[in-house]
Amino acid sequence: MTDTQEQQPPVAQLSQGQPASDETVIDLRYLFFVWLKWIWVPILLGGFGLYSGYRDIQAFTPQSVASITVAPIGEATERISTGVTGLAAQFGVQIDTRGGAISVFRRLQMMLGSVVFAEKLQDEIQILQVLYPGSWDEAAGAWTRPTGKDFERDQVRRARFKQNLWAPPNLETVANYLANTLIFEAVDGGPFQHVSVTHQDPEFALWVLTTAYFASDEMLREQDRKESAISRANIEAKMAVESNVQFLEALRGLLTNELSREITLDEGLPYAARIVEPARIHNRRTEPNLQRLMGVPAATYAGLGFFLTTLIALFRRERRRG
Repeated sequence: MTDTQEQQPPVAQLSQGQPASDETVIDLRYLFFVWLKWIWVPILLGGFGLYSGYRDIQAFTPQSVASITVAPIGEATERISTGVTGLAAQFGVQIDTRGGAISVFRRLQMMLGSVVFAEKLQDEIQILQVLYPGSWDEAAGAWTRPTGKDFERDQVRRARFKQNLWAPPNLETVANYLANTLIFEAVDGGPFQHVSVTHQDPEFALWVLTTAYFASDEMLREQDRKESAISRANIEAKMAVESNVQFLEALRGLLTNELSREITLDEGLPYAARIVEPARIHNRRTEPNLQRLMGVPAATYAGLGFFLTTLIALFRRERRRG
């Protein structure tokens, strides 16, 4: 054997298909026997996950659901050409060319979570005192700050992490409550919308649903009625002083459009959506999701057990080799 052959580098050996070492190879049989030996760890952790889920189920409070099904409707406006729209802009008249049910119904959804709508409810029915009766001191005419060790500890924790501390309920509180409480869902992906409210008290859930939905629909109608009246007054004022025949014809078209729009503002008809199924309380109350409350924690903790036993087995294997 020559000196060149004796001093052949490891790279040449690897090129001939001879592995340098087996340090990166994991013996699955070894892991399998380790899992069998320590199988009680995943089982114990999985049982803890089941117990944790069972406690969550015991703490679960069934809720009642009140719902209403509606079909969004559009504004009864004519299709107006781009030229007439531009002409209207010159006269200071703004025309809504979106022409769709979505625009009206989306406005209703946005209004439900607005401070302006919360202010309307506060002025009419004192919504803050209705939603938070336990925090309102009628005699003092002020909101009472909660007390207790748990509350004080929570305030200390929030202050430590620069979070907002307790503050009396206000109009923004009502707006956030309504935005999170009234749930809008499309029915089978179609044009119908299912609006629901969930609460422990079925009558209260129905009250919140009907009060908020119909009050917002009426407020939206009133806003558009005022805008339509202003637009119509502007058009009529322009027609009274305009002598150009072409402009007068365009203004008559705009006036017809506003008059058609006012028909939809009739107080006897729904404005944003047509009622398909009136508001009602469901017979069945909400129930816990067993797969989510018990299955997911059990599988997660059991998987964690297998992961820990695998890490320990590999660590001990490396220590023996070292």
